[in-house]
Amino acid sequence: MARIITIARGIGSGGRTVGKMLSEDMGIKYYDKELIKLASDESGINERFFGLVDEKLMITTLLLTEIFSIIRRR
Repeated sequence: MARIITIARGIGSGGRTVGKMLSEDMGIKYYDKELIKLASDESGINERFFGLVDEKLMITTLLLTEIFSIIRRR
């Protein structure tokens, strides 16, 4: 079963560093902006569309389904 850890972060919070350290410690892959690129490539949906989704808004079922299917294939 795939393990997915999500870290919410703000500018200057060190969240990227924490995420990278956690992924190394747990032996799991780390995705950041690369996930948006992967989802765009796999779905054929323009990368700009993924970037327009505000983190404070609910992500649509389409985006979640695509992201989880990409992670499962990895």
